[in-house]
Amino acid sequence: MISFNSSSTLEACLRSLLLQEGLTLGAELRLTVYENGTSPESEKITHALQAEFGEGILFYQKNKTNLGFSEGNNRGFADALRWGADAVLLVNPDLALEKNAVQELSQILRRDTRCGAVCPKLLRADSDLKPLSPGTIDAAGMFITPEIRHLDRGSGEIDHGQFEREVYVFGGSGACLLLRSECLKDVALPHISSDSREIQLRESIPVFDSDFFAYREDADLAWRMQWLGWKTRYHPSAIGFHVRKVVPEKRSALPPEINSWSVRNRFLLQIHNLTFLTLGMKTIFALFRNLLVILGVFLRERSSLPGLKQAIQLFPRGVRRRSELMRRRRVSSVAMGRWFSNSPSVEPALALGQEGKPVNSVRALIISYATKDLSLKLAERLREIRDTLSVPLQIQIVDNTPYLHGEAIEKLEWEDVLLKRAPENLGFAGAVNFALDEMKEDALLILNPDISLESECLKGLISALERFPQLSVVSPVLCDEAGKPQYGFTVKQLPRFSSVLSELFLLHRLYPENPWSSGLRMEDQIFTSAYLDRVRLPATTPQENIELPLLVEQPAGACLLMRTEDAKAVGGFDRRFYPAWFEDVDFCKRLHDEGRSIAVIADARATHLGGVTKEKLPSERFLQFWFGNMIRYWSKHGTFAESLTIRVLVPIILLLRAELFFVLGVLASMKRNSQAAQRLHSYSKDLLRVSYACLRQ
Repeated sequence: MISFNSSSTLEACLRSLLLQEGLTLGAELRLTVYENGTSPESEKITHALQAEFGEGILFYQKNKTNLGFSEGNNRGFADALRWGADAVLLVNPDLALEKNAVQELSQILRRDTRCGAVCPKLLRADSDLKPLSPGTIDAAGMFITPEIRHLDRGSGEIDHGQFEREVYVFGGSGACLLLRSECLKDVALPHISSDSREIQLRESIPVFDSDFFAYREDADLAWRMQWLGWKTRYHPSAIGFHVRKVVPEKRSALPPEINSWSVRNRFLLQIHNLTFLTLGMKTIFALFRNLLVILGVFLRERSSLPGLKQAIQLFPRGVRRRSELMRRRRVSSVAMGRWFSNSPSVEPALALGQEGKPVNSVRALIISYATKDLSLKLAERLREIRDTLSVPLQIQIVDNTPYLHGEAIEKLEWEDVLLKRAPENLGFAGAVNFALDEMKEDALLILNPDISLESECLKGLISALERFPQLSVVSPVLCDEAGKPQYGFTVKQLPRFSSVLSELFLLHRLYPENPWSSGLRMEDQIFTSAYLDRVRLPATTPQENIELPLLVEQPAGACLLMRTEDAKAVGGFDRRFYPAWFEDVDFCKRLHDEGRSIAVIADARATHLGGVTKEKLPSERFLQFWFGNMIRYWSKHGTFAESLTIRVLVPIILLLRAELFFVLGVLASMKRNSQAAQRLHSYSKDLLRVSYACLRQ
């Protein structure tokens, strides 16, 4: 705890910490007050509490000079790591915590291995550290805008339960933040090893950048943690009460020194962390805000000119620190850019410790289209698996194959398997909805015919749904026949406008490592790859817990186990995405919009051949379905500008591709490769026809 003449609230703050439940004082919880001020009252208060609670619990250290919030805490980090602390709790002296808060926060760090920091729900307090009435949100985590303004989520709102969901946030307020020790070592400037001898020799661990002195140092730390892959988790079950003194709307009433620090640190924050790709086109907002700040300093707040001058002086050192950070970063600029939004941006977090919800019955649905042999083989395998399950499993095949087709399923030899012969192709979505409409089972397992799975896979999926009630859909890790996970297929992000444009312009072919396509397929997420491979990363780095489900935006639709009630609640699948493609993306998007979660299970593995249905279609038909449904998706979920752009671009790009393949065909003819020329010219014609169809759509 860093105190600066904080005697008015110090005793109430320390008592709230000394009375924490579930932790042994002295052994599991030790408190240190670092005094930056000149008032003797803080020392008297600390000594009185030492006498009351005993030795070896509460410590007091007076700094010779005011080290500021940053360097004062850096000294505290060094002391805590020398003591052997697993985590360090930052607490401002103008804040009190509920009795179970520290235990709640520490339990999250123990279970969430990707989490480097966890922050509580902070409510506004009066001068006695008692909550205001009605309850008012002080901070529910930090978010950041394209203008590079870092703000407290929900600040000033009346608390009526709107922030009760556990989520990952951009960062946490330095007023109260629990930090994992391994994270502290990893994000320190420069990075330090876990060698205890190195730590013992350190007077200070530079977790906060001392150039900040005070204000915005928590945002700088949050941004650096994000670059290195450490998540900050907001945990609403832990509650604190904070006296808020500095808010944007009271800037004119603040001391000139504070405003000067704020100006300087705004620019340091960007120098240390910002890359062009982070914001992309949004960079204009940051530049405009910077210009307004500079003009404001020269025209209205000349007392902040020293801060602007100091930012210029510190620029070279800031650039060197950014270069070092970019060398070590584990997250792409495009992935980082998703945090920058004018409305608070969060990521869903898996709720831990909730009471489970049983799955008493399951229906397995095989959707067949000209895949008779594969469908029957999968149904037979499911019949074998059924006897090993603890819940009833009903098996159903919906055959979308046209009548009199050689691959149509005319009848089944098993009485315990249901067969639906559609008079016409219902499409993937129609087949799913047909099953949903008539079924009474708790969960629906959707399967492509080219899936092969074992009993343990299905047991793992059912167990995940039962253990985690927030999950609506779970999926296995899809592997090829050699057992290697199918990266970029098993897990994807929901389409972003930038990622779709990159693929329309074939950047994923010309420049496979481009951040937009890589982000869509999550190929830039080393933590996701390690999870799919069931590989434990070094303990000194963040990692997904392979013993828990991994929340994702969009798993592959080839094998999905979903809660029936949740699927029905969002209206099932949209049959307009006919006959296939993008219907699963649309379904996942609508689930997320309703606040439901989707996960992949590391230990549930299924073999997937892939592309079986696509091979049954002529290229023109596939292209028409794919691009037609892409347009339909953006018309449904994109902004007007995004939808219009996609509608205009798709026909034009298909036309350009047609011309390209025609030229390639001519070149092949000149080389007397008639087969290649014929194939290329045929594909060119297909593209032309699909371009026209998309133009009409």
